[in-house]
Amino acid sequence: MPRSKQTDDWSEQRRQALGKTLEDLDDRPLRFPPRAARRPLRRLRKRMLNFVFERGLETTGRQLELEHFHTERTHYGPSGWFYLRRALRKRDVAPTDVFVDFGSGKGRVVFQASRYPFARVIGVEISERLNEVARQNIERNRHRLRCQNVTFITADAASFEVPDDMTVAYFYHPFGGATFERVIANIVASLDRRPRTLKLIYACPGQEDSIEKTNRFQLVRRSRGGLGPVGLVGRL
Repeated sequence: MPRSKQTDDWSEQRRQALGKTLEDLDDRPLRFPPRAARRPLRRLRKRMLNFVFERGLETTGRQLELEHFHTERTHYGPSGWFYLRRALRKRDVAPTDVFVDFGSGKGRVVFQASRYPFARVIGVEISERLNEVARQNIERNRHRLRCQNVTFITADAASFEVPDDMTVAYFYHPFGGATFERVIANIVASLDRRPRTLKLIYACPGQEDSIEKTNRFQLVRRSRGGLGPVGLVGRL
């Protein structure tokens, strides 16, 4: 098939651009692109953190689950070790507070939250296989927990009935689209049934507009720690 004139023009422009780039490199010091330079640091940092914090747990690595093959859901990947710590201080948690992790996976954040003085900690995960791993993680480390009332619920988060005593909700970008909007609507409905202060922590935010348009939450802060992603902390 003969080449089109548009393809030839594009190829010539590309050759010229590459040639100019090579000439420019001769005159300037070699510099790594920022993203390329950060990737090895991220990998090294992640390995070090897992070595320090993963003892007695099985939460590392990405995992594909049949239940996650959906346009609005994301595959399992653990939340960062410091996301919850940066967003929530232990002294700000009362013995009556209730924590829910939406999309709890293997239970890393549920384990971390259980070391706070919560009354209850709940993980909501659509994969029963991941929930079973999470339960084993909790049982192996129960002696390290401050909150002993820990529950994992296998359910689609959109159909999960939000407890009217939930005071902290955590999201590590577990789903998007209509599912996320429905969960936020369910949280607002719970607040209507029982008005209270509620903190919403959204790590790796991708759909914060769905929260803002409810006009029910106030942005407390955005955080970025080290090489970690941006997070949102809001409250009613």
